[in-house]
Amino acid sequence: ADPLEPPGEVAPPWTWQDTPDGLTAYGVLASVIAVGAIPGTPLHTASEGDLFYFVALAVCTQYIGAHRGLTTTQRQQLSVKDGFLAPVAASVSLSLCYVIIKYFPNVNITSFLNAYFWLLGSFAVS
Repeated sequence: ADPLEPPGEVAPPWTWQDTPDGLTAYGVLASVIAVGAIPGTPLHTASEGDLFYFVALAVCTQYIGAHRGLTTTQRQQLSVKDGFLAPVAASVSLSLCYVIIKYFPNVNITSFLNAYFWLLGSFAVS
């Protein structure tokens, strides 16, 4: 229960509350991802292409996260248990990455890392 709400009132369910600039940021993020997936673009041919791609992804995700944090009226709170489990989950995932790379030497590391960070990013955004 939210301590700022009067007793006896039920909080309304979550609804999509985004402004046009937030939707534009999602569009820019989707465009950056789409351009990064097309072979033969300057991102794949220029020596600084990878740097631009990852900086653009980082800036977009940071902007979206900050925008959502500032415009959301309902706040999510982590419990102490969740706070303690976060480093454990990170350690387990990194240990599994090490085991896969160590015992499966024929795994394409680039594809593995792309899949790992895609999965990590999917959990972070959701």
